[in-house]
Amino acid sequence: AWSGLAFSAPEQQCYLGYFRSLDSSGSGRIAGPIVVNFLSTSGLDRNLVHLIWGIADGRNSGSLTAEDFGVAMRLVAHVQAGKPVSPNLA
Repeated sequence: AWSGLAFSAPEQQCYLGYFRSLDSSGSGRIAGPIVVNFLSTSGLDRNLVHLIWGIADGRNSGSLTAEDFGVAMRLVAHVQAGKPVSPNLA
């Protein structure tokens, strides 16, 4: 399900748990405003959240799949650890 990205099993479990709680319709995608509101609870500046969104939604679909959401969550964690936002960290 998580092709090409090196997510550990604990990361996948954690991120999928959050994803499923936000994907109330069970569609397998979460709309942008829901994701941005959720990521904003991380304490990051809103501009950083929007930058992370832009990287995670690389297809400009306006919503995230579970894997895209995992990328966003990983980037949030990196920024919280003091690293700059970079697609290379995803």
